[in-house]
Amino acid sequence: MAATVLVFFSLAIVLFVLWAVRGSFHRASAARGSRGFHAVDTSAFRNLLSNDDDHYLQSSLSPSAYRKARRARLRAVQEYLLRMAEDCAAILEMLRLANTDVPSPLAGILVRRAIRIRVISLGFWFLLWTEWLFPGLELNPIRILRVYEEFRRRAEASMRQSSQEGSLA
Repeated sequence: MAATVLVFFSLAIVLFVLWAVRGSFHRASAARGSRGFHAVDTSAFRNLLSNDDDHYLQSSLSPSAYRKARRARLRAVQEYLLRMAEDCAAILEMLRLANTDVPSPLAGILVRRAIRIRVISLGFWFLLWTEWLFPGLELNPIRILRVYEEFRRRAEASMRQSSQEGSLA
């Protein structure tokens, strides 16, 4: 049992490193602006995280059907988390490419938030694999969704402002 847990965590660390590197180099389309962002349907994501929906499914389905539905929902949540993390990597890349001599305070805030959201998304992504393996666990990353929504609004506003300033020059 201990060897299995050790192998699982070793694999998780390798996946973390690969995912973090992929996010840094995979998003060459980030330079295209907001068109390079993933479509993150926050309403659908919020529904996937809804405890009420989960309780309804649990009471309406047989135990085996509920486990299948729960695992499918967990995979969808993981996909949203990956999209959010990749968007953060794209924004970090765009901020790096902007390469202004005097970084704005907003840029510093965006960088810190992007890194924070990316790390938290990754953490939940791994935790949800644990929940997928052990369906009795109940983890809910709803708070990161709110933080991501605010971050995305600020990032898009900052990008619009900097593109307007660039076109005025």
